[in-house]
Amino acid sequence: MAQELYTPLDYPLQQFRLFTLSPSDNKDSPIEGSIRRTNFSDVTSFEVLSYARERSKPTNVIYIDQEVLLVPANVGAALRGLRYHHKPRHLWVDFICVDQRSLSERSFYIRFMKTILTKCVRVLVWLGPNPTPPGEPSTASEEDIGKGLQLIEGICNKDPSLIHDLELEGAHYRQKRAGGISDTELGAKIDLPPMRLMTQEQQHDFENALQTSPELWTVRYICLAPQVHLVAGSHVLDWAQVEDFLGDGSYAETIYGRFYHGVADLIIGHMIQMVVRIDRQRQVMRNVLAGSEKQSLLAVMGQFRFVKTTDSRELVYSMLSLADMDDLEVDYGDSPGTLFSDLTELLINRDGNLNLISQGPWGSFQAPTFDVGYGYSLSGPIGEKPSWAANFQKSPHGRLFMHGCPFQAGRPSCEVPCRVINGKALVAKGAKLGRVGVIKQSDYHYRTKMNWIEPGPRAMKRDSLPMEYFGLYLDRAILTESDATQEYVTGESCFRAFWRTLVIDCGSPPTSRLTAQQIESEDDMVWLV
Repeated sequence: MAQELYTPLDYPLQQFRLFTLSPSDNKDSPIEGSIRRTNFSDVTSFEVLSYARERSKPTNVIYIDQEVLLVPANVGAALRGLRYHHKPRHLWVDFICVDQRSLSERSFYIRFMKTILTKCVRVLVWLGPNPTPPGEPSTASEEDIGKGLQLIEGICNKDPSLIHDLELEGAHYRQKRAGGISDTELGAKIDLPPMRLMTQEQQHDFENALQTSPELWTVRYICLAPQVHLVAGSHVLDWAQVEDFLGDGSYAETIYGRFYHGVADLIIGHMIQMVVRIDRQRQVMRNVLAGSEKQSLLAVMGQFRFVKTTDSRELVYSMLSLADMDDLEVDYGDSPGTLFSDLTELLINRDGNLNLISQGPWGSFQAPTFDVGYGYSLSGPIGEKPSWAANFQKSPHGRLFMHGCPFQAGRPSCEVPCRVINGKALVAKGAKLGRVGVIKQSDYHYRTKMNWIEPGPRAMKRDSLPMEYFGLYLDRAILTESDATQEYVTGESCFRAFWRTLVIDCGSPPTSRLTAQQIESEDDMVWLV
């Protein structure tokens, strides 16, 4: 690529680059276009492309001003699918319009993206078809995704024929689950709302269309754009239709999907829970842009902390456009660990408390944690960082003692700015309680229909009796005698002290410290198990 293609931008003038995709009526012809510098006073309209990021190196060839540029395979597929036959199309594509070699330019665009996304005509979310990466399962075809978009459109528009078929499927499912009793007979006994149930094929198409694991960049694009189109080749669905469907709660709560064990569940309850979350954030951002609401960085990061990303720094950077956080310096030269520890210190100083590291939904750099990437590798070395800093790519196992409500384990505020010695040690006042550990009498096994399963990181079964868990820690005499004489150091029975520890001495929701009356009541209920 010619160096002059990426001449520096004038940031104070809000300059940015725009890609013009040349037309072609031959889908197999090379992708060609041009790029130019512009600003919002010169450009009339443009669209923004959102696509699934890849971990592999760019290999697809496109031609910009007759120069070769290698782009990711998904970008090439999207441009080929979005290309008009007889007129050019003006697009903002991050990989093309941002000089990927310039850390300073990439850092600038983190803040500037909010302006680009709010001033574009629409965001085009490319769902596919995309090339299948080597060694990975096949991606959905244009036909499969298109059928899903048509299904969603029919549901959103309450297509009579489709709704009739879904209701027949729902009635058949209810009859089967009720031992042959028809919907009419059941309706005569109880007030039954209609149940509209997808077939397994329909659910498969539905999932292909809504891409149940969006990326953080896609989240930001959808939340800020004035209009959003979900695109799969020639198939297009306006997000406004999805929004209308979710807004009609009484109707949305009658649509069900199948699961692998034959159990039906609400579509909005599981299959599209991330879509619901994004749509709610989209409504919040309307209020934020109108000046009637503010959104904290931690709130939006917590909301989307399980969304996948290929670069752990994006857990922070991609959310900045959605939050009120202007004092964080954006620097792609920083490692993820440096970014996370700097942000932790900044938030402690801004909020005047230690809530982020004592009761936040994230783990630390040295504590046991769960990886929230769901198998997706996060690029960039974390490095050796302070154990007190929040590790925003991890979720904690759990914390027994929390600063503030409900345990009131300390003052509601701390001295700021906080003191950090040699970039490592956070100076804090408090009482040293010692180490809280687990004393377990035996390994844990849980029974399945087929065999016994050895202990594992997720060895848990919902319907196991509480007594099975208790037996790992307490003697059978304590478990079987409610009036056991053994006392804990607090003066209460060992059993009561134990179950209070298991529930972290809290009631929920909303989370609050157990009262004496609740403890007595819960004590009786536990013994009934």
